Amino acid sequence: MLKPHQEFYLEACQKLGKTPVPELDDRTDTDKVSSDAYDRLIICIRYINMQDGVIWVPVYNGTEWHYWPVWRPNKSGFGFSFTYCDDWYTHTSVGSRLEYRTEELCEKGAELLLPYYNDYFSPIS
Repeated sequence: MLKPHQEFYLEACQKLGKTPVPELDDRTDTDKVSSDAYDRLIICIRYINMQDGVIWVPVYNGTEWHYWPVWRPNKSGFGFSFTYCDDWYTHTSVGSRLEYRTEELCEKGAELLLPYYNDYFSPIS
């Protein structure tokens, strides 16, 4: 049975005309796990940001806000406890492919895609 983020990935691939990539069988290479998660995030976020069937392309001329999730580590030092979204104003610290069009979409994406974010930010082994 697929988990919600996996179902969403398949839906996003279908709507964007992309061929879904099977889940990794071997998750011991953390670089591959991170790269795979990044690829999945790009597709999912592109789909989340679509408006009336049109893919959103960020504009960097100061006329629009951009959002990306930020997590704070648990006090235990492992995992994430909650999210909030930050806006882009004077600098960028995240690639445009991982930005969201609105704060609401950012919150939705952060919650839905958390397993992919965890894999993307996985520790280097």
